[in-house]
Amino acid sequence: MPFRMIRVDQKSIGHGIQFKWNCIFSGAFATLGFGLFFLLLGNAIGLSVANMIDPAVSGALRFWSWIYMAVTLIFSYYLGAFVATRSNEVGSVASGAVHGVISWGLASVIGVSFVLQALGSNAIGALAGFGPSSANWLAIFIVGLGLVGAMMGGMTGKEAIRYSRVEERKEEVKRAA
Repeated sequence: MPFRMIRVDQKSIGHGIQFKWNCIFSGAFATLGFGLFFLLLGNAIGLSVANMIDPAVSGALRFWSWIYMAVTLIFSYYLGAFVATRSNEVGSVASGAVHGVISWGLASVIGVSFVLQALGSNAIGALAGFGPSSANWLAIFIVGLGLVGAMMGGMTGKEAIRYSRVEERKEEVKRAA
């Protein structure tokens, strides 16, 4: 059987997902900014982080503080990933999801490093499992659903770009006619 030489054109091979690091960093910092804003807003309305771990706080205030913290931080992850995808041209919906996940990871690492520096040995004890069990589960819940929120934000941001492009093309066709 003779060998045949097959020529593969460079343009026919996919490049996979090209990471846009400026998008990822902008998404991570947007996530941290939105998270800080919502935490300060929660402190202003009385739903602070201290309510969640203080044993003297009543059950209802502690519960609503947890709910507020979880919802706003997950929404912050969503908004950060949305900004990450919208801040530069991202190729596909899957690429938007990947950019959202990477900005989620970067924001999480930066946030944890700030908490560790601010609280010192108290935060290290909480991360090692010496803190309240409910706080550990809440952190896992927020970070886990934050991952899903970041993926959804990245995909939504890409779809918003696609929708705006379609609308721009419709306007161009109207002007040309």
